[in-house]
Amino acid sequence: MTRSVAAFMAGLLVACAAAQPARQAVCLTYEPAEVTLTGRITLVQHFGPPNFGETPELDKRIDVPLLALSAPVDVCGDATSELNADTEVAVREVQLLGDDNVGERWNNQSVRISGTLSHAQTGYHFTKVLLTIQRIEPQ
Repeated sequence: MTRSVAAFMAGLLVACAAAQPARQAVCLTYEPAEVTLTGRITLVQHFGPPNFGETPELDKRIDVPLLALSAPVDVCGDATSELNADTEVAVREVQLLGDDNVGERWNNQSVRISGTLSHAQTGYHFTKVLLTIQRIEPQ
């Protein structure tokens, strides 16, 4: 009986492993390396100054452009960097920087964006990973 249970468990393990989607083997790096990501741009409202959500009745609302990625990515930290040392796994969205009108121009559109990645540092950064835009095109 224990052999059949072990065989069943081994078969189940193999079946589950085969059903899992393949994970990306590459780990993207932070600036200065250029990366290209694809996904859909959305504008999401967040609380801004003065207290970024701690006093909602006083806080300004700001529209933040985000790229919802077509597939999750991993971003490897740089141990020599004070700003970009943290590794982030299975990142599904990034905040877009470097173009104040990107959200209005490309809202709800699928795009391909090239630029550099950095890690969040301030209250104005609403995702752990940010993408500073260098090029953007429809997908």
